Amino acid sequence: MKIRMEHIVFIVILISAITANELTKYLSNEELYDYLRDVNDNYQNISHLYSIGTTTLGEELWVLMLTLAPSHESTVPNVKIVGNIHGNEPVGRELILHLIRVLLYGYVINDEEVIHLLRTTKIHFLPSANPDGFSKAVEGECNIGPGRKNANNVDLNRDFLPIFSMDDKEFHRQREIETTAIVQWMSEIHFVLSVSIHSGSLVVVYPYDEATPGDNTNGESLTDDNDIFKHLAQTYASGTKGAIYESCPESRTFENGVINGASWYSARGTMMDYNYYYHGCMELTVEVSCCKYPHPVKLMDIIDNHIPALVSVIREAHQGIKGVITCEGDRGISYIQVLGRNLTIQSTPEGEYWRILLPGRYFLQVESGSCTTEVLSVEIPRRKHDEYPSPIIMNINLRKPYEMINDDETELETMDNNDEDELNVTVKDTSYQISESAESGAHFNNTRETFSPRAESSLSSAALQYHYYSAAIPILLCSILIIRI
Repeated sequence: MKIRMEHIVFIVILISAITANELTKYLSNEELYDYLRDVNDNYQNISHLYSIGTTTLGEELWVLMLTLAPSHESTVPNVKIVGNIHGNEPVGRELILHLIRVLLYGYVINDEEVIHLLRTTKIHFLPSANPDGFSKAVEGECNIGPGRKNANNVDLNRDFLPIFSMDDKEFHRQREIETTAIVQWMSEIHFVLSVSIHSGSLVVVYPYDEATPGDNTNGESLTDDNDIFKHLAQTYASGTKGAIYESCPESRTFENGVINGASWYSARGTMMDYNYYYHGCMELTVEVSCCKYPHPVKLMDIIDNHIPALVSVIREAHQGIKGVITCEGDRGISYIQVLGRNLTIQSTPEGEYWRILLPGRYFLQVESGSCTTEVLSVEIPRRKHDEYPSPIIMNINLRKPYEMINDDETELETMDNNDEDELNVTVKDTSYQISESAESGAHFNNTRETFSPRAESSLSSAALQYHYYSAAIPILLCSILIIRI
């Protein structure tokens, strides 16, 4: 399916003209919640309104989900858009509400791009993560001002578990009620992709925010998925019609409108770092306005520039692979890791998994229950510039290592623990037949062959060592047996 961004831009312009008079002010907390309830009441077939908890002062943290995917459909990726975690940065609230309007309008007029996005994605909107702070913020205040923190005077975007240098006291410290609600939300829903909207600068930020201890490589603190994060950040930046490339007064210039968080300034306990490090969710922080709390007259230009960018990056949840992992046909929590990358993705309790990956060849280590750990290869094909991302669908059924069958029952034969990690890992290449589908991506059909790495492979050196050592183990064991005989 080809992407026609002009459809989205046209809808944004049309909705902007229709709602221009409504943006003479920011919606209050009560007005925001009323709007979400109205959407849920009038679009019940595509919306679901739910609360993830309350704030310190008792405000509900409402989330609106939009999707056309059937509730029983498996492997539909969840994406979240979060605004206003700093109460004095409310532009994200209005930007999210406007994106909801755009998607609803596209649904009503049966726009091809919007319908496809809603059919293949579950999009969760949390317009305000800090409504208590917003109620204290001052319109027109472009710098710090009141309201940044919650009612307990805590910066919520520094309140998550840090990723480096954490002692027991920090680990067990009581988090704010808003932070706990977001953490629980991420524990209950397996989010693949996330955007947190801020204001006060113009830049797209990617992990990590927290500086690596002792690492002075230009101040950068990079994940093993830095290639993916830079792609996501640049996808967003290029969708802003040039707005993100502008410079704010008395601010540094950001190359291509993107930057690694720690190389801008180091911050511990941010929501972006927590998403990726603890949940494998790829989150960007987007700064959309030089002024933290601009006058409403400035909002429409910001909205017009950033709605297409949000839509572009939401689509990237479909770039890579997804599927269901089973152990002898049984579903359960499983684990998948791209060899050479220090991130293990946990599946849902139903075995569903998602992994955003750029074009190239990868080796995946898959674990599930008592079944044999397997290493499989997958090739992510390149797509044309205007082509909608379509995931490779890779359903994996693992086998148990050894079964002993007698006349009465089938019993699982357990092996020596010292040998289990080596003998249960089977390195295989998988040759697949791919069938293209605009709705469901490419499907794998199982034809497994002996693995032979290609010269142009993007396989990391760590993965190559893993393969060679795994292949050498049986030869070594055979040699020992011959010597003993």
